[in-house]
Amino acid sequence: MSNNAVLIKQRLTEYQKAPLYPLELPAIKNKLADPNSSTDSFKDIYYKDPLFCAALITAGWEATQNRSNHPYAADHALSTIGIGGAQQRFLPLKPQGEIKLSQEVQFLLSCSLLAAELAEQIGELTNASNQRYWTALFYSLPDIILWYLKPESMWRIYYRRLNRPSKLNLFEESKLGFNLHDWRKTIAEELHLSEQCQLIFSKELPTNPKELYAYAHQGISESTPSLKQWHRQEAWLIVMCNQLARAVMSCWHPHGTQHIIELIKHLSHLENRKLKQSIHQGIRNVSENLIQSPLPNPGFGYLLKPSKPPFPDWLVNPQIDKSRVSPARSTRQKTHLSGTAPTHSQSTNFNLVQLKNKVEQLISQMLNQANSFASSTALVQAGLTCLINDLPFDRASFLIVNYKNLNAQTKIALSREKQLKIKPDFNFKTTPALANFIEKQAFMCFKHEKHQKIWRQLPEAITRQKIEQFGFCSLKPGSKVRALIYFDGNNRLCFQPEILKLVKKLFLAINKGLSIRNDTRQNKTT
Repeated sequence: MSNNAVLIKQRLTEYQKAPLYPLELPAIKNKLADPNSSTDSFKDIYYKDPLFCAALITAGWEATQNRSNHPYAADHALSTIGIGGAQQRFLPLKPQGEIKLSQEVQFLLSCSLLAAELAEQIGELTNASNQRYWTALFYSLPDIILWYLKPESMWRIYYRRLNRPSKLNLFEESKLGFNLHDWRKTIAEELHLSEQCQLIFSKELPTNPKELYAYAHQGISESTPSLKQWHRQEAWLIVMCNQLARAVMSCWHPHGTQHIIELIKHLSHLENRKLKQSIHQGIRNVSENLIQSPLPNPGFGYLLKPSKPPFPDWLVNPQIDKSRVSPARSTRQKTHLSGTAPTHSQSTNFNLVQLKNKVEQLISQMLNQANSFASSTALVQAGLTCLINDLPFDRASFLIVNYKNLNAQTKIALSREKQLKIKPDFNFKTTPALANFIEKQAFMCFKHEKHQKIWRQLPEAITRQKIEQFGFCSLKPGSKVRALIYFDGNNRLCFQPEILKLVKKLFLAINKGLSIRNDTRQNKTT
């Protein structure tokens, strides 16, 4: 199994431990508890709760896994498992506390409902298959799960797609550990989405802006080679309806809607009037279905005047740092998914003056009173503790260099409370990217996005834990490099220039303190 597949599996397991519950769960339970309810009683919920529909599809597949055909529609799936099967599936669900979904997840769920209705309306004019509604409804489900689990990474990918779409797969891997194409294929299989969904995800989507622009204006031609396998295909209608739904609800894209309508016109060969009538009808239907629903109403997005994109400040302004997890995931979900409570590394209220004073005091003690420490290990441990408790880093490790075996092994590993300690042991022969650290005293910070070429050469503990940024420093208290210090952290302040200046001064003090202690020990022996 490839590293990407392992990371996808881990992320899927994380979701399965704390999944998204149906939006209308209380109403679903009330209907299931009603002895007069039938499968027809849930029709209104199908059109306002995609999560309920997805859960029914999975339950329907489990009930028919020994057959050749499986239900692809929610109503068919509910008829397959019956009211009794639905009671077993949904009545035991007991979310801990109030479920609050992020604005991003709510937005995408509403877009999915609109995309399904658009596919239904446009498909009636193009003789599309009966699967179109449900395929369009579940098309965005893999992305919704990632927006739920990794909102910051998905914001960065979305922003990159808008500004620099080239080499997007590599950028996705740098942020998630895998690309979205592989993730979508896996989710479609694991959640047992329809064969049409799985077929769409098995093919690479055309993303070349020049070709899409040419297709929107002149249709298929020699200048649009990546669109040949999509032209006149129902799968392309599904993709376009999802993109159109997002454009309709994103009032910060004033010309996005018209561009996608032109793409659909060349795909479906519909005249402009009929196509726009279908779109307006789809928006009207979903807007009526979502009255009194917590999901955003697409009618508002369609009618609102163009406005500025709602990008988070930390995304468009690197100088602004804030807790980057979207605020709408409940405390239950945060602690369940990450395994940790909010820590000091998530706080941004650092007083740089106070930090400097604390670190300078320790530096002064190391330089002027190095022998006051109980041992060299105690001196090093004090430095690492300063990184964790006073500076905004999450983990720090001290590695001893063994020249006989040409490796570095962890002697001390510290971390914040409930954070996993890291032991980035490595061999210099098999890790050439770090070889220069034993040749001379060095200090360097590594970032996944900037050092993708050497990332796989780094110690396994770093690549396995999907660390985005870390630092290494070698210590040379004598004629040779004798040790290394590793440090990392999730807070954006960790790798700001002012903080790194303090870190360098601290490491120089540790190096000098060890040198002083070595000299003192040698003088005593002579």
